[in-house]
Amino acid sequence: MPLLETTCRIEPLSRSEEAITHTVNTLKTKNLLKNPREETNFRAKLRNIAKQTDIFNPIKVKEYLLNYKKKDGTPSSNGLKISMQEAYVHFCRSNGIPYDRFTVEYEAPIPLIPNKENIETIINNAPEKYYVPFKIMEETAIEAQELRNISVSRIGQQQAILKKPHTAYASIWQDTTKNTHSLLQDN
Repeated sequence: MPLLETTCRIEPLSRSEEAITHTVNTLKTKNLLKNPREETNFRAKLRNIAKQTDIFNPIKVKEYLLNYKKKDGTPSSNGLKISMQEAYVHFCRSNGIPYDRFTVEYEAPIPLIPNKENIETIINNAPEKYYVPFKIMEETAIEAQELRNISVSRIGQQQAILKKPHTAYASIWQDTTKNTHSLLQDN
């Protein structure tokens, strides 16, 4: 009985896949793709464009990106459109395709600012490990990074004073309240 012969047929890369690979190699030589994850994401964006439209036709690609929708049919965010456009711009540059960028109006989200009751709820429900730092940040208006940089030698136990590290503006003394003073003495 003869052995079954298996042949492995290697498909040639499509024109678009060759161009994508050329773009990735170009970006690697310029050190613009720093790790494998960035390369994978970059390839995925370009492959998505190539799958949905003619990647070598900038007019069709621009139209596709402007009307880009998520898988569920809802409009995608402007940030995603801009990110995909950036990938396509690199593709065009490395393959000698002229492309005019489109602009998208970007509105920054409105920050959520908690009120006094919300802050108190967070502090009161915080684990014991975080209660003191949260309380100090609330009462002295010191940000977390500033508080993290304060060494024990900058805490005046007797006077209930925290000396903030030198900032770009000035070295500032912050008075604490009696509640924080008792917390500092206990810990």
